[in-house]
Amino acid sequence: MDFVGAIQSVFKNFANFRGVAGRAEYWYFVLFVFLVSLVVAVVDSVVGFGIIGVAFNLVILIPSLSVLVRRLRDAGFSWAWLLAPILSVIVLFVGIFGIVNLGIQSGLLNWEQLMDPDSELTAAAITSLANDPNFYGYGIMTFVGLLFAGIFSLIVNVIFPLMASKSAAEGNKRIKPETL
Repeated sequence: MDFVGAIQSVFKNFANFRGVAGRAEYWYFVLFVFLVSLVVAVVDSVVGFGIIGVAFNLVILIPSLSVLVRRLRDAGFSWAWLLAPILSVIVLFVGIFGIVNLGIQSGLLNWEQLMDPDSELTAAAITSLANDPNFYGYGIMTFVGLLFAGIFSLIVNVIFPLMASKSAAEGNKRIKPETL
C-alpha cells in the first residue's frame, strides 16, 4: 500500500472499527497526521490562535481510533488495550490536583493566579509548598501516573502496531482468512 492509498483507505473506513489494518496503512496515516500537524502548527502560529489545530484534531479523532483498533486486531491484540492508560491518567490528575490544592490551602496560590498565564510563583512560595509533607506524596503520584500513562501509550500506539500481522492460521480468530 502506498502513502496516498493508505490515507484514502483510512478516510474511506473512517468509522469502521471492524476488520484489520496493515502496518503500512497505520504508519502512513501516522506520518500523514504528523506532517499535517506541523503545517497546522505553523499556520496557527501565524494566525495567532489555535482553532485550526483544534478542528484538525477533531477531524482525525475517529479515523485515528478506527485505524488503531483495526491495526491492533491485525497484530492480534484487543481494542481493550486502549483503556490501559486510564488508571494512570487518573493517578496523574489526582497528583496534580493535590499539589494545586495544597498551594491554595496554604495561601500560596489562588484561582486568579492559576488562570493568569503571566503569573509566576516566587522561589519562596515554591520552597514553602515543597516543605509540606503531603507535597511529596502528590508529587510521586504525579510522576508515577505520568510514567505509566507514557509507558502504556508507547506500548499501545507504537510497540503493538509495529508487530507483524497475526493470521487466522496462527490463532487470530477475529480475522477471517479472506480479509488477509
